[in-house]
Amino acid sequence: MALEIGAAMKNMTYTYWWPLPAIVEEDDWHDLMGYFDIDVIGTQGIIVTESGERYCDESGGRFIYGNRLFRLGLVKALMIIDETIYKMEGVGPVVDQLISMGGTVHKADTIGELASKAGVSPYLAATVSDFNQAIDDGEIEQSRIPKTSNINKIATPPFYGVPWITGTLFHYGGLQVTPKAEVLDTDKTPIPGLYAAGELMGGSLAGGAENKAGSYVGGALAGFCLTFGLLAAENAVERAKA
Repeated sequence: MALEIGAAMKNMTYTYWWPLPAIVEEDDWHDLMGYFDIDVIGTQGIIVTESGERYCDESGGRFIYGNRLFRLGLVKALMIIDETIYKMEGVGPVVDQLISMGGTVHKADTIGELASKAGVSPYLAATVSDFNQAIDDGEIEQSRIPKTSNINKIATPPFYGVPWITGTLFHYGGLQVTPKAEVLDTDKTPIPGLYAAGELMGGSLAGGAENKAGSYVGGALAGFCLTFGLLAAENAVERAKA
């Protein structure tokens, strides 16, 4: 509605992504899925789509691989690690907890078997082979799809596959506002009588196209809601009295 009357937007190219694990059946824990962090699995291993192919540098974390997946028009993918990665500090406990909470984790002795269990293309075997070879050749950072940190081969069975979907907890863009919570038009002029607060104007004051230190970080969204909710109310009342 604001756009229809000429409101200006900002930071609409970036959102806060969180990988949500697949679950076997509905239970009490699914309401907390968004806060169950499986990012350590994705960053230490590789991530593939249903075609069995990698699509980005996983080491960038959920902000990167979540956005890239969504921009491909896809919403689900598969995180893959091997036994060596599973035994790394902080990885195995997350996998085990995910399983204990009803999450889906595929386990297999071969990559081909893992592909079959996870429902991805058998091309996965070629993807893993090429990935491992690039590491052996010292070329993974220069590959068509590089990996720049957490470079670990997927070579020691058993292999684990964690299916996940993209979930967004917050978008960093929104209506542009003044310090009085007034919504600006495309000429940067306040639109009379229109105010915004909270997520609706998320990120509007922090600049930056990606705005990683924007409204969601920590408890800042609550601060945006409270502070600009009060400002909007106070200024709306003041305008009504004028």
